[in-house]
Amino acid sequence: MHPRKLGDIIILRSLKKEIGLSELKGYIDSKEPYVWSSAITALGNIGGRQAYDVWLKLLENKNKKVVERAILAAGDLKDSRCIFPMANIYLHNEDSQLRFATINALAKMKDPRGIELLPVLLEKEQNADLKGAIDNCMKEQDYSEPFLYTFNGPEEKRLKAMETEYRIPIEKPKDLDQLLEIWAQLKRRKIKQNPDTYIIDKNKTLYLGGYIEEHVKVARGQDVLAAGEMQLEKNKEWEITQINNRSYGYYPAANSYSLIKQVLEKTSIKHPENFTRTYPLEGYFSEEFLSLF
Repeated sequence: MHPRKLGDIIILRSLKKEIGLSELKGYIDSKEPYVWSSAITALGNIGGRQAYDVWLKLLENKNKKVVERAILAAGDLKDSRCIFPMANIYLHNEDSQLRFATINALAKMKDPRGIELLPVLLEKEQNADLKGAIDNCMKEQDYSEPFLYTFNGPEEKRLKAMETEYRIPIEKPKDLDQLLEIWAQLKRRKIKQNPDTYIIDKNKTLYLGGYIEEHVKVARGQDVLAAGEMQLEKNKEWEITQINNRSYGYYPAANSYSLIKQVLEKTSIKHPENFTRTYPLEGYFSEEFLSLF
């Protein structure tokens, strides 16, 4: 039975883990606006990978108000996968209410990729009020807090990645010596040595893949603060000669090096002052890249 009383709706708005997603879907499908809008708000509070799947489906709803409420819920959902569908909605929908909702959600999400997205929206926007909202968002945003990127791929693959046993935690230069044997084995097998896959987990620990090329496996399926590839050399001492943010599983921001640099400085490993290359080359919010979403 759908809640009808105002008290029930207030409770629904504040729900977090106390209600399952299957039950919440029933409320979202209600024809009563107070019920479905409150349920969508609760969806943002619940969060998690399955909540994102429900959220993504809501963006296809024929009721514009449902889509608007879902966009606003992304601010609480704080799932890094939200930004690309939201960018597509803004750039391919002229409805000003949906666009205002997107700006409000971006401000709340604090996704560092907003630094790249907001200027794109500002350049394409003709509405003076929306231009002002975007401009204010750009001025007021604080991206100093660490931001977790969620694996943007099949759940089956993520669960399988949780079984990964081998990865190399790097806390000091000597930890990198494990790479020497790996490189030697690759050479004996006549396998080309690729740049090493790296991730930084939520505890700000740096991990290298060694043999492992997929970031989700190095991360064991978990969210990450940063990901990419690095080229390492050892002469008298270890040095990172090249580093980037290329990760087809997590899509970390082009400005994520500030956190990486903090972690690298604790390891005392020589490193560049910034990324030697950023990906994708055309930017995350080009038409070509967004067509993937």
